[in-house]
Amino acid sequence: MQNFELSNPEANIRSLFLEKVNSQKNNEVKENTTKKPKKPPVIKPNIEDLELKYYEYETIADDIRIYNGLIPEKKKEMKRKIKLLKTITPTQVFSKIEPSVLSVQGGFKNILFNEELFMPFTTIPGKAYPTILKIGCNFGEVYAFPNIYEPHTLRGMLNSIDKLKGENIIIGCACQPPLDVKAVLELLKQLNANSDLYEVIKKYFTVQFLDSVGIMRTRINRIVRNFNNIIKFKTTDRDSIQEICNVIDDIVERSDVSKCNQYIELIKSIIISFTSYAKRCKC
Repeated sequence: MQNFELSNPEANIRSLFLEKVNSQKNNEVKENTTKKPKKPPVIKPNIEDLELKYYEYETIADDIRIYNGLIPEKKKEMKRKIKLLKTITPTQVFSKIEPSVLSVQGGFKNILFNEELFMPFTTIPGKAYPTILKIGCNFGEVYAFPNIYEPHTLRGMLNSIDKLKGENIIIGCACQPPLDVKAVLELLKQLNANSDLYEVIKKYFTVQFLDSVGIMRTRINRIVRNFNNIIKFKTTDRDSIQEICNVIDDIVERSDVSKCNQYIELIKSIIISFTSYAKRCKC
């Protein structure tokens, strides 16, 4: 115990007060340094909760579901795809798209459209899209012609015109009206209707006959090859066609000359329909 002087009671009371205050401060410091805060209890999610997040989704435009299990980059990718589909074509053309089983990877399913309704309204791609060569399906075809990247074969385009009967087929470029495929179809019909003319002309363009009439052997193979390529529309250059016309004048019997020339003229008319159109192109 402390000894207090009775002569100065005020000083003694003050001393006791300060001693009590200091004692409380020391106790508080001691408590703060010794006691550790309690950690909140760790709640471990069960496997069902972890799996469930991949089946939860948020709904955006047109009731499209984007699953919350997606990473943010994939959500952005899916939203970009939806926006693109709405931009490139009228929305009523496509069926309603749905998330696929690969939704966690940003995939879609059910991206379909009615080809039969869509093709008649398809236009020829402009020069801003030169790498689009052809648009085609079971109900129609669009040829970008002429094309600097991949020239279409005349035989291929004629086969399409014949197969589609001139319907739902567009051939041409964006700088002029499309090629008149109906007129080309009529020329094809005339050519097929005159198959008897082909039977007349083909007998003159064989290796045996050309050799028998004294054509130089160095020319025979070239003449036969050019003739076969012309009637199959594989060759369209003017020099090759002129050579065949010259051979007709030289070796064909006079009674058959007009028939052979008539058949060649039908082929030339079809070829010119395409070559003259290509020359008018300004793309």
